[in-house]
Amino acid sequence: MVDDYLRNIGNNVADANETTLLNKLENEWKTHQTTMVMIRDILMYMDRTFVKQTKKVPVYNMGLRKFYNNVARHKDVKERLQSLILSNIARERAGEQIDFVLIKNILFMLVALGVHQRTVYQQDFERSFLMSSQTFYHEESLKYLTENTCPAYMKKAEDRLSEEQHRVSRYLHESTGPKLIRIVEGELIHRHARALVGMENSGCIVMFRNNKTEDLARLYRLFRRVPETLKHVETSMRKYIVEVGNSYVKDQEEDKDPVKFIDTVLNMRDKYANIVSFSFNGDKLLEKCMKESFETFMNVDSRCAQFLSQYCDNMLKKKLKGMSEREVDDILDKVIILFRYLQDRDVFNEYYKRHLAKRLLQGRSASDDAEKSMIGKLKAECGYQFTQQLEGMFTDIRLSRQTASSFMQACPPNDNDEVELTVKVLTNGFWPQKQVPPCHLPVQLKVLSDRFEDFYLQQHQGRRLAWQCAMGMADVRARFGAKRYDLNVTTYQMCILMLFNEGSSFSFADIVEKTKIARSECKLHLVSMTLKKYQLFLKKPKSKAINDSDVFTINEKFKSKLMKVRVPLVTVKQKTKAEVPKAVQEDRRQLVEAAVVRIMKTRTVRGCCRHGSGWWPIFGVLFF
Repeated sequence: MVDDYLRNIGNNVADANETTLLNKLENEWKTHQTTMVMIRDILMYMDRTFVKQTKKVPVYNMGLRKFYNNVARHKDVKERLQSLILSNIARERAGEQIDFVLIKNILFMLVALGVHQRTVYQQDFERSFLMSSQTFYHEESLKYLTENTCPAYMKKAEDRLSEEQHRVSRYLHESTGPKLIRIVEGELIHRHARALVGMENSGCIVMFRNNKTEDLARLYRLFRRVPETLKHVETSMRKYIVEVGNSYVKDQEEDKDPVKFIDTVLNMRDKYANIVSFSFNGDKLLEKCMKESFETFMNVDSRCAQFLSQYCDNMLKKKLKGMSEREVDDILDKVIILFRYLQDRDVFNEYYKRHLAKRLLQGRSASDDAEKSMIGKLKAECGYQFTQQLEGMFTDIRLSRQTASSFMQACPPNDNDEVELTVKVLTNGFWPQKQVPPCHLPVQLKVLSDRFEDFYLQQHQGRRLAWQCAMGMADVRARFGAKRYDLNVTTYQMCILMLFNEGSSFSFADIVEKTKIARSECKLHLVSMTLKKYQLFLKKPKSKAINDSDVFTINEKFKSKLMKVRVPLVTVKQKTKAEVPKAVQEDRRQLVEAAVVRIMKTRTVRGCCRHGSGWWPIFGVLFF
């Protein structure tokens, strides 16, 4: 009787046209549900006793099965029903409005007809729906790819994913959601990931070059849905950073200005750190990729270590002046980040020691606190031994101040003293400068130096002092014509100037003989005092080269707008070489030898051999 009734319902639904079929089916389903609820309530006792005892199908479930067999699976309903649902979804994807409540009711009817399972829903709808969705997005993704740039494609893909998620929440069963999203991600993202990243005029490299953080963030959000596609972003970023970094390293103009080079690298690092943090949400793999990329181009040769040391020297002499403590700490932290990328840290340390020595001896540090903070950060990165000599330099300077104070108290200046002497006592193992033979000091200085030496050796028995005039500075008061100037010069320049108190002109050979300054150093210091801006001497003949017979005379016409004139020492500009300093090479050699000895000791074997009538112990080393 029920079967006959439902067959008639099935025939009536089958007779409906395409426009009314879904509505008619929905109405019949609601009526059938109501009817079956009423029948179930009437036969409730039978359901609870007879059905359970005989393991029959409950009344309500039996009614669902009959509706499914006679109506939903009617030969003229099933295929049309599936086609109508899919066509409605296709229309909605094309931008049209549909009755999604009706679609939801029909789909949940299929779910209910499965009787506590989703087999009917999967067989009659989900399987075909997923296949049609894959075909749709496969074709659409190819069209998007050919007609749009990478950013435009990503926006469309993001919109489509959002639409599908919204579609699931509105009328699809929740179990369809993950399957559908996986298909959309596969067709829109995974299939075209390599092509999107490598787009010539709008791909990843263009985004990196133009700092398109928003587009990169959208790219990352999409690719993160399919984690294996992030390897394409990683490869692209690594390639571009290394390419740009190598171009900076090889750029001859950048090579002439280490400070500009390091500023460029710092700005580049800030740019990609912001991209990783903001656009890539701090992704650890991409952060590691960025770090390895910087390490690659910064360790092409040892120049980057040398440049970073020169940058630190410029920073600690000039750049930090007037900055707050927090600003100083931020800049030092950025420098330490680049330092972490270096493999030639011993090269950096060698150059840093040389620059620090000059800053301390010439008193040109912008801030002692900044100097100590920098050494503290280096110590935290590389350990105590790395900064032992640097800390030793500061200790020497501090002790030198105490020694100078004690010397002034023990040996106050006499009325006959024409000069003031300030001495810095340096420990030979801490300072990088090589010892050079002392020059002939003027008599006034010789008296004071002997007095200081006697005082110091009385206080510290068993020590030996070696005067290093090449590392000193002097303030000299000089008269040129009718005008006096206070000149700030090196100790060698001072010795040369004082020599001209004995005569108005000297040949180069005479100057070398009387001062005992090395010929190369003497030429350099004389050239510094014959330049146009600081022309303290006139040279005959007027030529760039200096020969033994060249004569130097005091320039009585020297003029300057300043009363205090600092005469800088000219430096011979040499092209920066990607060579490891000899001192570092020697340290490395010793470390390698020590490592070899340790390995040999750990691989020592002990055994016995038979000799004559007895056994003798033998020792050997295994070499690999």
